[in-house]
Amino acid sequence: LLSALGYGISDFVGGIAARRVAALRVVLVSYPIAGVLLTVMACVVGGQVSSTAVTWGILCGVLQAFGIWWFYAALGSGPISVVSPLTAILVSAGPIGVGVAMGERPSGLAIAGIALALVAVALVSAQATDEDETPHRFTAKVAWLTVGSGLTFGLSFAVIHQVPHEAKLWPLVFARFAATAVV
Repeated sequence: LLSALGYGISDFVGGIAARRVAALRVVLVSYPIAGVLLTVMACVVGGQVSSTAVTWGILCGVLQAFGIWWFYAALGSGPISVVSPLTAILVSAGPIGVGVAMGERPSGLAIAGIALALVAVALVSAQATDEDETPHRFTAKVAWLTVGSGLTFGLSFAVIHQVPHEAKLWPLVFARFAATAVV
Protein backbone atom coordinates (compact mmCIF):
# COMPACT_ATOMS: atom_id res chain seq x y z
CA LEU A 1 0.00 0.00 0.00
CA LEU A 2 2.84 2.40 0.76
CA SER A 3 4.36 1.73 -2.65
CA ALA A 4 1.00 2.40 -4.36
CA LEU A 5 0.61 5.60 -2.35
CA GLY A 6 4.13 6.68 -3.32
CA TYR A 7 3.55 6.02 -7.01
CA GLY A 8 0.19 7.80 -6.92
CA ILE A 9 1.63 10.87 -5.24
CA SER A 10 4.62 10.98 -7.59
CA ASP A 11 2.35 10.64 -10.64
CA PHE A 12 0.16 13.49 -9.44
CA VAL A 13 3.03 15.80 -8.44
CA GLY A 14 4.98 14.96 -11.61
CA GLY A 15 1.92 15.60 -13.76
CA ILE A 16 1.25 18.97 -12.13
CA ALA A 17 4.91 19.94 -12.45
CA ALA A 18 4.93 18.86 -16.11
CA ARG A 19 2.00 21.21 -16.74
CA ARG A 20 3.87 24.17 -15.30
CA VAL A 21 7.30 23.54 -16.85
CA ALA A 22 8.59 21.36 -19.67
CA ALA A 23 8.52 17.63 -18.90
CA LEU A 24 12.24 17.38 -19.57
CA ARG A 25 12.98 19.99 -16.88
CA VAL A 26 11.07 17.95 -14.30
CA VAL A 27 13.23 14.93 -15.13
CA LEU A 28 16.46 16.96 -15.22
CA VAL A 29 15.85 18.13 -11.66
CA SER A 30 14.36 14.99 -10.11
CA TYR A 31 16.66 12.31 -11.56
CA PRO A 32 20.03 13.59 -10.28
CA ILE A 33 18.52 14.09 -6.81
CA ALA A 34 17.14 10.54 -6.88
CA GLY A 35 20.54 9.29 -8.08
CA VAL A 36 22.30 10.83 -5.10
CA LEU A 37 19.71 9.42 -2.67
CA LEU A 38 19.99 5.96 -4.25
CA THR A 39 23.79 6.11 -4.00
CA VAL A 40 23.59 6.89 -0.28
CA MET A 41 21.10 4.04 0.21
CA ALA A 42 23.26 1.63 -1.81
CA CYS A 43 26.30 2.48 0.33
CA VAL A 44 24.30 1.72 3.46
CA VAL A 45 22.76 -1.51 2.12
CA GLY A 46 25.94 -2.76 0.44
CA GLY A 47 25.99 -5.15 -2.46
CA GLN A 48 28.37 -6.58 -5.01
CA VAL A 49 29.07 -4.46 -8.08
CA SER A 50 29.74 -6.58 -11.17
CA SER A 51 29.90 -5.89 -14.89
CA THR A 52 26.56 -7.68 -15.26
CA ALA A 53 24.93 -5.42 -12.67
CA VAL A 54 26.38 -2.32 -14.33
CA THR A 55 25.34 -3.38 -17.85
CA TRP A 56 21.76 -4.29 -16.94
CA GLY A 57 21.52 -1.20 -14.75
CA ILE A 58 22.59 1.11 -17.57
CA LEU A 59 20.19 -0.54 -20.05
CA CYS A 60 17.39 -0.19 -17.52
CA GLY A 61 18.29 3.50 -17.09
CA VAL A 62 18.15 4.20 -20.81
CA LEU A 63 14.67 2.66 -20.95
CA GLN A 64 13.59 4.59 -17.86
CA ALA A 65 14.83 7.86 -19.35
CA PHE A 66 12.53 7.58 -22.33
CA GLY A 67 9.72 6.15 -20.22
CA ILE A 68 9.69 8.99 -17.71
CA TRP A 69 10.20 11.67 -20.35
CA TRP A 70 7.24 10.42 -22.38
CA PHE A 71 5.17 9.82 -19.24
CA TYR A 72 5.57 13.40 -17.98
CA ALA A 73 4.92 14.72 -21.48
CA ALA A 74 1.67 12.70 -21.59
CA LEU A 75 0.69 13.86 -18.08
CA GLY A 76 1.43 17.45 -19.05
CA SER A 77 -0.68 17.33 -22.22
CA GLY A 78 -3.43 14.85 -21.41
CA PRO A 79 -5.83 14.11 -18.58
CA ILE A 80 -3.92 12.68 -15.59
CA SER A 81 -6.93 10.54 -14.68
CA VAL A 82 -6.58 8.67 -17.99
CA VAL A 83 -2.83 8.75 -18.64
CA SER A 84 -1.73 7.49 -15.22
CA PRO A 85 -3.90 4.36 -14.93
CA LEU A 86 -3.48 3.44 -18.61
CA THR A 87 0.30 3.73 -18.26
CA ALA A 88 0.15 1.53 -15.16
CA ILE A 89 -1.63 -1.19 -17.12
CA LEU A 90 0.84 -0.93 -19.98
CA VAL A 91 3.78 -1.13 -17.55
CA SER A 92 2.58 -4.60 -16.59
CA ALA A 93 2.46 -5.61 -20.26
CA GLY A 94 6.27 -5.43 -20.58
CA PRO A 95 7.17 -8.04 -17.97
CA ILE A 96 4.17 -10.18 -18.92
CA GLY A 97 5.17 -10.09 -22.59
CA VAL A 98 8.80 -10.92 -21.80
CA GLY A 99 7.71 -13.73 -19.49
CA VAL A 100 5.42 -15.22 -22.14
CA ALA A 101 8.16 -14.89 -24.77
CA MET A 102 10.51 -16.78 -22.42
CA GLY A 103 8.02 -19.62 -22.01
CA GLU A 104 6.16 -18.63 -18.85
CA ARG A 105 2.37 -18.81 -18.82
CA PRO A 106 0.22 -16.64 -16.56
CA SER A 107 -2.22 -18.50 -14.33
CA GLY A 108 -5.97 -18.14 -14.70
CA LEU A 109 -5.97 -15.85 -11.66
CA ALA A 110 -3.30 -13.63 -13.26
CA ILE A 111 -5.30 -13.42 -16.50
CA ALA A 112 -8.43 -12.53 -14.51
CA GLY A 113 -6.43 -9.81 -12.73
CA ILE A 114 -5.25 -8.37 -16.04
CA ALA A 115 -8.82 -8.33 -17.38
CA LEU A 116 -10.09 -6.69 -14.20
CA ALA A 117 -7.38 -4.03 -14.40
CA LEU A 118 -8.34 -3.26 -18.00
CA VAL A 119 -11.99 -2.89 -17.00
CA ALA A 120 -10.98 -0.60 -14.12
CA VAL A 121 -8.97 1.65 -16.47
CA ALA A 122 -11.92 1.84 -18.86
CA LEU A 123 -14.27 2.78 -16.02
CA VAL A 124 -11.91 5.40 -14.57
CA SER A 125 -11.25 6.87 -18.01
CA ALA A 126 -14.94 7.08 -18.87
CA GLN A 127 -15.59 9.40 -15.91
CA ALA A 128 -12.36 11.39 -16.28
CA THR A 129 -12.65 15.08 -15.61
CA ASP A 130 -9.91 17.65 -15.61
CA GLU A 131 -10.51 20.61 -13.32
CA ASP A 132 -7.64 22.65 -14.76
CA GLU A 133 -8.35 25.89 -16.64
CA THR A 134 -6.73 24.43 -19.74
CA PRO A 135 -8.54 21.47 -21.28
CA HIS A 136 -6.38 18.34 -21.46
CA ARG A 137 -7.70 15.91 -24.05
CA PHE A 138 -6.55 12.40 -24.76
CA THR A 139 -5.26 13.07 -28.27
CA ALA A 140 -3.36 10.74 -30.60
CA LYS A 141 -0.08 12.33 -29.44
CA VAL A 142 -0.97 11.75 -25.78
CA ALA A 143 -1.97 8.18 -26.63
CA TRP A 144 1.39 7.45 -28.29
CA LEU A 145 3.29 9.04 -25.39
CA THR A 146 1.24 6.97 -22.92
CA VAL A 147 1.76 3.71 -24.80
CA GLY A 148 5.46 4.43 -25.30
CA SER A 149 6.03 5.28 -21.66
CA GLY A 150 4.07 2.29 -20.36
CA LEU A 151 5.81 -0.26 -22.56
CA THR A 152 9.24 1.28 -22.01
CA PHE A 153 8.80 1.24 -18.23
CA GLY A 154 7.58 -2.34 -18.42
CA LEU A 155 10.64 -3.40 -20.38
CA SER A 156 12.87 -1.63 -17.86
CA PHE A 157 11.39 -3.84 -15.12
CA ALA A 158 12.04 -6.95 -17.22
CA VAL A 159 15.63 -5.78 -17.78
CA ILE A 160 16.34 -5.00 -14.13
CA HIS A 161 15.04 -8.46 -13.23
CA GLN A 162 18.14 -9.88 -14.97
CA VAL A 163 20.47 -8.34 -12.38
CA PRO A 164 22.12 -10.68 -9.86
CA HIS A 165 20.51 -10.39 -6.41
CA GLU A 166 23.92 -9.87 -4.79
CA ALA A 167 24.11 -6.42 -6.44
CA LYS A 168 21.26 -5.15 -4.24
CA LEU A 169 20.62 -1.44 -5.01
CA TRP A 170 23.69 -0.72 -7.15
CA PRO A 171 22.03 -1.46 -10.52
CA LEU A 172 19.37 1.13 -9.64
CA VAL A 173 22.14 3.67 -9.02
CA PHE A 174 23.64 2.96 -12.44
CA ALA A 175 20.16 3.06 -13.98
CA ARG A 176 19.36 6.45 -12.49
CA PHE A 177 22.63 8.06 -13.56
CA ALA A 178 22.37 6.51 -17.06
CA ALA A 179 18.85 7.93 -17.34
CA THR A 180 20.13 11.32 -16.18
CA ALA A 181 22.84 11.23 -18.85
CA VAL A 182 20.31 10.34 -21.57
CA VAL A 183 17.93 13.18 -20.72
